[in-house]
Amino acid sequence: MRAAGAELSGYGIWYLVLGFVLVMGLSCGWALPMFAEDGERAEMARQAWQLVTSAVQNGRPFWAMLCAGVFNAGRMVLLLFIAGLSPYLSVCAYAALFAKGFAIGFTIKSLFLAHGAGGLCMATVMLVLQNALYVPAYAYMAAHPATPKGALRYMGLWQKVRMFLLAHRAALLAVLMGVLVECILTPLITRAVYGWIF
Repeated sequence: MRAAGAELSGYGIWYLVLGFVLVMGLSCGWALPMFAEDGERAEMARQAWQLVTSAVQNGRPFWAMLCAGVFNAGRMVLLLFIAGLSPYLSVCAYAALFAKGFAIGFTIKSLFLAHGAGGLCMATVMLVLQNALYVPAYAYMAAHPATPKGALRYMGLWQKVRMFLLAHRAALLAVLMGVLVECILTPLITRAVYGWIF
């Protein structure tokens, strides 16, 4: 019983550290445009607003969005897999969560620069649904290594990949659902609420 409590406590500390890294990334992404020159901030705002207009006008083909979503999610999962191979590689998990937070913070701030409170509302609409699936799934994979560290040295690469996929199948399903939400549901909602916000 004590061992189980200690294990849960260890996971709790992991989640606190990962949450701190995520918030730090978000804060850095939010702050970056403030340190840019006026011309750079204007360019950031323009590019961010292109994301909105592209979603509203259905400018990007579905398959292009799907491929981009799968690539981005796959890159995160690969980093988390690498992080679980050794305690020395756990920095990969921190880097993945920091990058995720940074991208969210940067997008929110850029849309805020582009259109004030309306841009902030659009950023919320465009980011909340899929990241409600992505972030918990990534955090779970980062906090729960697929196998005990001592056993990894006796396993081949395919065995490690198989163990990772089996151990994290629920989290991976959540990531896949997040990709579908990002590519299908979020653009539909963005187009639906665009007229209300602007």
